[in-house]
Amino acid sequence: MISITEPHGSPPEPTAYFIDESGHSGDLAATRALDFADQPVFALACIGVADARALGAEMERLRGVHGCGPGELKSAMARLPRFVTDLAAYLKARDCPVFIELVDKRFFIATHVVTYLLCGGLGLGQVPEPVRNAVAEFLTDEPADALLLGYLAACREPSLPAIRVLLDELWAWFDPRTETSPESASFSQWKPETVPVGPTPTQGPSCRCPTGPSPTGWSGCCPT
Repeated sequence: MISITEPHGSPPEPTAYFIDESGHSGDLAATRALDFADQPVFALACIGVADARALGAEMERLRGVHGCGPGELKSAMARLPRFVTDLAAYLKARDCPVFIELVDKRFFIATHVVTYLLCGGLGLGQVPEPVRNAVAEFLTDEPADALLLGYLAACREPSLPAIRVLLDELWAWFDPRTETSPESASFSQWKPETVPVGPTPTQGPSCRCPTGPSPTGWSGCCPT
């Protein structure tokens, strides 16, 4: 049993922050299926501490208590849950701020499809964020694997012909669903009469992702 004594008064302000995310860039870039090796989410976590040295000392103490050994702490370690439980108690007792964000990888891809591909020629201000999110959720929940994988493939090998085909396929996928899906019906009003495609990668800004320019020419469009 863990006994936690709540601190008295205002906690000291953090002087150091530790932030990390589970790797997902290579995962998304290399995937050929959407099962993600049974790891459907990635995580971002951050903690703030007023005394980084004391935190380091506590972690070393917990390594000894739980027999975790030196080196990186791996999630596969059988003893890690007990280690993390004690570490969480330490952070709580000192009222350290903790931030944890979990992101569904499939939804992550879908938001990029909606924001940077379907809405890329319109500008984000023209399509309300709640509508974009609803359509991304619709893409996530519906059997749209071919479309999501097509987007990843276009990010790996960007070309305007491939993007035009993908945009046509996306709108064709949405059209028959407008009568049964309020998300698709709401979104369909922004469907262009001709498929807009941004400047070529050599004409427009380059994507910040490691695989090269974005297929549409808009910066940051590729989730890989």
